Amino acid sequence: MDGDALDQRTSPSDAVELRLDVERATRQLSTTERIVLRHVVQPGLSHDEVACVLAMPLGTVKSHTKRGKAKLRALLADWQATSREEVRK
Repeated sequence: MDGDALDQRTSPSDAVELRLDVERATRQLSTTERIVLRHVVQPGLSHDEVACVLAMPLGTVKSHTKRGKAKLRALLADWQATSREEVRK
């Protein structure tokens, strides 16, 4: 999920709940997907930089990033649906 998921309409308790759900969802990724995504998302490294740091081919980094993000999107789809419903209220 990107940073846009949380905005001024998100209560602190919802933010904590979302963080816990993201952590749970992240644990369902493969180890490699989790490691690659942490390098790409948290410090904001480029795919080239992650490939260098992890000594992986660039294509492998891109594949794991794409698969990991798709899995997280699916696992956290309820949050996106709930957010849209609350915005409409």
